[in-house]
Amino acid sequence: MISATEGAHWFDFLHGTLNVANRKLVRRLKEPYEPDRTVPNGTSIAILAEYHNRRVLLAADAHPERLTESLKSLAAEEGRSFPLDAFKLAHD
Repeated sequence: MISATEGAHWFDFLHGTLNVANRKLVRRLKEPYEPDRTVPNGTSIAILAEYHNRRVLLAADAHPERLTESLKSLAAEEGRSFPLDAFKLAHD
């Protein structure tokens, strides 16, 4: 159990960390998109796991265009959208 003071410090830390992350994200979203053409990331193995009607996509560092193509193909096979319950994004 943590004290209220420790909890407040933890909250302030998380809040500050999220604010920094949000500012970085907003800045990145304003930049023009440049596709990743690196060979190591292009050979990265993404994993789609399904268990008890739940889907998790572990994207590794796979190229976003390739992931999009694959998900569109799976959605077409199902005749509808292809919902994911969790999606682990690549690092930046």
